Amino acid sequence: MSGPTWTGRCTGCHRDGVEVSPSRDHFERVLCERCAAKPAPPPVPRDVSREDQRDGTVLVRDEHGETRLEHPDDAAAPPAANGTAPAPPAAARRVELTPATAIRSERLHWVWTGRMPRRSLVVVAGEKGLGKSLLTNARLPALVTRGDLDGELRGEPADVVIATAEDDWASVVKPRLAAHGADLARVHRVAAHDEAGTTLLTLPDDVPRLEKEIVALRAEGHAVAMLVVDPIGAFLAQSTDTHRDASVRRALAPLAAMAERLDLVVVVVAHLTKDESGRLINRVSGAGAFVNAARSVLAMARDPGDPDGEQGTERVLLHVGSNWGSYAATLAWRVEGRTVEVDDGSTTDVGYLVDNGESTVGVDDVQRGPDDNGGDAEEAIGAALVAGPRPSREVKGEVATALGCAKKTVERAAVRMAQRGDLTIEQGGFPRTTTWALASGDTPAAPSGDTPGPPTVPTASRDVPTGISASSGDSGDTPARDVATGDDPDIARAERLAADHRDLAGQATS
Repeated sequence: MSGPTWTGRCTGCHRDGVEVSPSRDHFERVLCERCAAKPAPPPVPRDVSREDQRDGTVLVRDEHGETRLEHPDDAAAPPAANGTAPAPPAAARRVELTPATAIRSERLHWVWTGRMPRRSLVVVAGEKGLGKSLLTNARLPALVTRGDLDGELRGEPADVVIATAEDDWASVVKPRLAAHGADLARVHRVAAHDEAGTTLLTLPDDVPRLEKEIVALRAEGHAVAMLVVDPIGAFLAQSTDTHRDASVRRALAPLAAMAERLDLVVVVVAHLTKDESGRLINRVSGAGAFVNAARSVLAMARDPGDPDGEQGTERVLLHVGSNWGSYAATLAWRVEGRTVEVDDGSTTDVGYLVDNGESTVGVDDVQRGPDDNGGDAEEAIGAALVAGPRPSREVKGEVATALGCAKKTVERAAVRMAQRGDLTIEQGGFPRTTTWALASGDTPAAPSGDTPGPPTVPTASRDVPTGISASSGDSGDTPARDVATGDDPDIARAERLAADHRDLAGQATS
């Protein structure tokens, strides 16, 4: 007696009712008598890419339209020593198409509101020695572990994992965390171990191992919300070419994918190049992928309003890159020293980051241009401040526009004037604002000595006859001095600049 009869659809002409053997292999094609009698089509030519030709690997598409990677060694693989067949090759990559309707939309979630979204890669960049590590390895972890960071985790203390290659944990990292008030039980150091001993994490090779440890930590009740990698360049595998965008992207992609899977933020620290003439975001060391792969880019810089200039301790944190559109306000910080007790009962001094609130400093204020027009800038600053104190941002904008120079050039001119005592720089208010004013309401004095300096800016307008005394402010104790006279071309130029600034001021208020 014959077995049961099965029917199916012909894969050639799509006719139903074709008899099929019940012992048929699942992947065997079903053909009616007419389609089975047709000659087989010629094999589909192989697709071979230039990249694959290097080692002989080719991309093969079979008669079913399926594709697979095939290497000559795979086809000629000899049987195993015990006579069994060789192990089948690993499953080939496949491409999947998903309709947007099948994807559940959701809003953006924040670890740090406006600056660090969850499930993302965030870059914190800055010049060496400004305090990036104080922010990423001390202050932010302290706020996260206490549940005090402005974000959706406020009120919910979370854990932070830190991989750092620049600071010693015993003498620097842990004391800094203690100084900032971190919950030390919620901060975890990352280290890799091999046959040679303890070594640095290697990215992207160690990403699966790191993810496994974070998952295990969460299973123990630790809600890990942030991973810090400081600096990112120290942890990249030797095969990563940091000057090639594609190479860096391949190294960062597994890290970004892990951040998305684990619903945390990965903060990577990067240095800025020494080229101060370009845009701030373009100075991040290495290829552009460090910036392009990040959802958010923050930059730490010196506060241009710091009266101590390059030796000052005032810092600003600017939002210079965002792929969701909005930019957060600039924050002002100050680096101070703190004394903390260590585990052996002695004390040590560490850096401490003081939050000074929001600042009006913008990206243009910290981007440097060619250091030209220095003398003209001092003259123009003096002319712009004749009527009284003004916010530095307004003065820098006006002078930079009038002279066609960078705002940083104007800023450095103001610092030089302040160091000579010709200008006073004050900070205060909320948001934090820097105000410039001529010292004692007077005009800047020429530099002492034989070194030529910028000419004195006249306080009189072009319509005032020369020789008239101009009083220095409202104080009666300050002796009046005569406005410079004569046909000195420097004085004439300064007068023209003063007139131009009065015209600009008039247009701005009209």
